Amino acid sequence: MDAILGTHRAIPDRGIVLSAASRDGGVHGYTGNKDDYLRRLRRIEGHVRGLQRMVEDDKYCIGILTQVSAATRALREAGSRRGQ
Repeated sequence: MDAILGTHRAIPDRGIVLSAASRDGGVHGYTGNKDDYLRRLRRIEGHVRGLQRMVEDDKYCIGILTQVSAATRALREAGSRRGQ
């Protein structure tokens, strides 16, 4: 739900929400480091797939929670480095 407008936003195909700047052809904050950003996201994706396998294989819960925490930190860090 959009807190400012009080409306729900549909998530487009592939889960990518475009900002107004990207819809009108503006420059993205990650453009200069796009390859590094994509490499980091692919690494995080692999981490999450590993988590899926851990759940499927009934691995120890604490181990799964530890890995979820690590993946969450990696996503936060990727987001905070976007414009750098």
